[in-house]
Amino acid sequence: MIGSRTLIKMIILCLILIAIQACSGPRIKKTIRVKEHYENGRLKAKGKKKLSLRVFHRPGSEMGEGVGRHWKEGYWSEYDSCGNKVRKIFYKQGVPIDTVLIK
Repeated sequence: MIGSRTLIKMIILCLILIAIQACSGPRIKKTIRVKEHYENGRLKAKGKKKLSLRVFHRPGSEMGEGVGRHWKEGYWSEYDSCGNKVRKIFYKQGVPIDTVLIK
């Protein structure tokens, strides 16, 4: 059997989670193509990044705050400083999964 203190803690936790969900807005997800360059202007890497933005609105106010993050996704090509393709890397949620070296 659950003690009364434990039950009260669980109810408070549920109320907090409900309040957080009620104040949060929609999640915006988008995929964009990205190119990274060396200081000399040559291409360093290119691929796609996924963006995720969640907007939180304060009750009684039209103002909101956003929390965003981005990560590499899919195949990325990397180049040396002379512009030669060096490798192709596959990313899943920002983590490199597979690398193919190009000679």
